[in-house]
Amino acid sequence: MGRRRGTSTIDSSGNAVEFTSPIPVQRPGGGARPEKPKKSRSAAVIAVLSLLTALLTLATGYLGYQTATITRDKEAAAAQSSGQVGSLQQQITALKQENDGLRSQLGMPPTSATSGGAAVAGTERHTGQVTFVLGPGIDADAPASDPKWGIDSGGSGADLFLSSSGSIDVSSGSESVYLAQQRPDYATCSQNTTYRSKDIDRGLALPGASFCLRTGEDRYAGVTILANGNEQATLQITTWEKDPTN
Repeated sequence: MGRRRGTSTIDSSGNAVEFTSPIPVQRPGGGARPEKPKKSRSAAVIAVLSLLTALLTLATGYLGYQTATITRDKEAAAAQSSGQVGSLQQQITALKQENDGLRSQLGMPPTSATSGGAAVAGTERHTGQVTFVLGPGIDADAPASDPKWGIDSGGSGADLFLSSSGSIDVSSGSESVYLAQQRPDYATCSQNTTYRSKDIDRGLALPGASFCLRTGEDRYAGVTILANGNEQATLQITTWEKDPTN
């Protein structure tokens, strides 16, 4: 216990009495007891911000990865699609070349189309077989949608008629060139210069014989007789488009 500071007083007997009081103990350094430091709020805010920054960095990295993956997939799909388109284009070109080669062998021009979708001279317009009898005529200018070649039209615009003698008569507005056994392709019919308004007589209108026809609408047609007898005949006809500028 520390030392006490003395004081005195007189009791009832006249004697002096001394009292002492505790001497306060001084703490080293003096002053009151220091308070404990409080946790800084700024440190907590910094920690939260650090966490958010880390999360943002992670999210950015993931987004970049996904973007790269999507871009890579799109590029792969585009490359595959481009390859398929290129392959199809090559096949189409090869088929066109093959078709044009076959048409050239038949004396026909290439199938190239002009701008605007206009008909190209020498392009096949209508081909097929038709059997006809006395009376109704054949319209060689009939479109491909008419398999009867205008027979049902009552003779309007007809180019060919079958006579009772078995000859194949050519209408006044059309002209013909007899070819016998020669193939009536477009080159042969379009380049011939001996067209006349002349019928194919019975003696010439035999199965297997062919002739070229210049129709009433100025188209060329190749005709081969497949059968002729008993007042009916069967023809194989191919009509080509005319030059649209004429």
